[in-house]
Amino acid sequence: MISAVANNMLAVYGALSKYGADITVASFGITIKINQVAINVVQGIITGSQPIIGYNYGAGKYKRTKSTFKIAVIISTAFLVFATVVFQFFSMSLISLFGSETELYNEFAVMCLRIFLMGCIFNGLQGCTSIFFQAVGKPVQASVNAFVKQIILVPLGMIILSHIIGVTGVLWAGPVTDGIAFLISVLLLKHSWSIMFSNKNKVTA
Repeated sequence: MISAVANNMLAVYGALSKYGADITVASFGITIKINQVAINVVQGIITGSQPIIGYNYGAGKYKRTKSTFKIAVIISTAFLVFATVVFQFFSMSLISLFGSETELYNEFAVMCLRIFLMGCIFNGLQGCTSIFFQAVGKPVQASVNAFVKQIILVPLGMIILSHIIGVTGVLWAGPVTDGIAFLISVLLLKHSWSIMFSNKNKVTA
C-alpha cells in the first residue's frame, strides 16, 4: 500500500521537479530496503518478548508483564536511536552500497533517506505496543495500532503533503506519520493499561 502510493506520488511530483521521476522512485526504493534491515532487527527483539509477556500476564504476574514490555521498548528504541544516527550522518555511505550514480541522484537519495527515516525512533514503542496487545489477548487494539499507520496514515500523509509541498511531501510523510502513530500507541496503551492493571493486585515477581 505504502510503496504503491509513494511510487505514484513520486512519479507525478518527481517529474515536475529537477530530479525527475526515475531518480525519485529509485531513491525511495533504496530507502525502503535500508529501513527494512532496521525493522527486521527491531521485529526480532519485539517478537522475542511476546511469549514472555503472554505467559506472565496469563499467570497473573503483572509486574513482570510490565517490566518485560518496558525492557523491550527500551532495547528496540535504543537500537533505533543508533540506526537514526547512522541514517543521518552516514547516509551517503549507505546509498553507495547500491551503486554510484549522478550527483543529482545522490542528492535526492541522501535527502530521501534522511527525511523519510527521521522519525523511525518512534517505531520501537509502536511495534512493542502491537505485540503487547497480541500477547494479552486484545486483537482489536493490536490491529488498530498495527494497521492504522500502514493503511491510513502514511498513504494519506503522502497524498496531502505532496499536494502542498511537492515531491518532498512524500518524504516528510514518514516522520510526520511516525509521530502521529506514536501518539496513537501511547493513548491506546495508556487507556488499556489502566483498565488491565488498575484493579489487579497480583504483582508477584
